[in-house]
Amino acid sequence: MIELAPVSPCGDLLPLQVGEMTLAELDLGRLTLVAPYAGQVEAASEALQSAHGVGFPDPGAALRGQDTLCLWCGRVQALLAGPEPDAALASLAALTDQSDAWAVLRLEGAGAGDVLARLTPLDLRESVFGTGR
Repeated sequence: MIELAPVSPCGDLLPLQVGEMTLAELDLGRLTLVAPYAGQVEAASEALQSAHGVGFPDPGAALRGQDTLCLWCGRVQALLAGPEPDAALASLAALTDQSDAWAVLRLEGAGAGDVLARLTPLDLRESVFGTGR
């Protein structure tokens, strides 16, 4: 039988150094889409807070716990990054493993903001798109 091994989405392409900037792939651990059932957003947020140290994020927000990141990613949906979701969440929300569906990159260094401004229509100024957004 063939055994499959996990492979990075970026393969051997990263990290990449260009001038003073570095582009690298990040491993956020397990990624789980959390979609609370109708009327369960508050209960799901409380369960997330109790088990993982973060609540359900507001639209456009990202919440960071000790080993957990919870990112708003759509209407009444969040992406839980890091741990396996607590079993108590299963009765409050649909949980879908997204670990193999995403690649997370970090661009840092002088000029990184200018590069990103050319790639997205989002207003990336710190006053608009600050930490936690």
